[in-house]
Amino acid sequence: MAAQNEIGGKFTIDIEDLKNGISQANRLMRLADSEFKAAAAGLGNWADCAEGLTAKQKQLNTAVDLQNAKISALEQEYARVAQAQGENSAAATNLKIRINNETAAREKNRAELERVSSALDELEKNADSAAGAADDLADKEKKAAKAGEDAGSGAESFGAKAKAAAVGGVKALKGIPHGNGQAGGGIYHGRPHHRGGQENL
Repeated sequence: MAAQNEIGGKFTIDIEDLKNGISQANRLMRLADSEFKAAAAGLGNWADCAEGLTAKQKQLNTAVDLQNAKISALEQEYARVAQAQGENSAAATNLKIRINNETAAREKNRAELERVSSALDELEKNADSAAGAADDLADKEKKAAKAGEDAGSGAESFGAKAKAAAVGGVKALKGIPHGNGQAGGGIYHGRPHHRGGQENL
């Protein structure tokens, strides 16, 4: 039975048909790259938005996975050839060169994937912070509006009480007699009356 490397259940490299397996992996990598370009085409600078960064992250993940499969298949083929023909044989040397080149390409993609993932995390973190700040501002505005309403209600209540007190004061003043002698302590302003017409000396 042929040795195989599988990715996600949809990609297989048959070690007994290495050439076709590597070609298939390369086609899938080109497909992933074209899908990213299509997704990023209308985004302007894809690195400035979450949608673009997510699309690039997906493309790089696919590339790294496919390169891992190619490297694994090449290493198995190298081991077989080195054992059969020797490590210094032309076939083994050529396989070693291919392994090194694939490894370098994979590490380059891994480094870019790390940068893209970090940028996406930072962008999402900033978006969360902005959303939190907006919520805080909305809460402060609501509290300020409530405080204004409470202050208005307090002023109206104070005005009503002041008005009631003034009305009560006016009513109290109206109830006080003024010089008619009908209330205790009233002042008498008439001339004295004398019996017999003269005052006794």
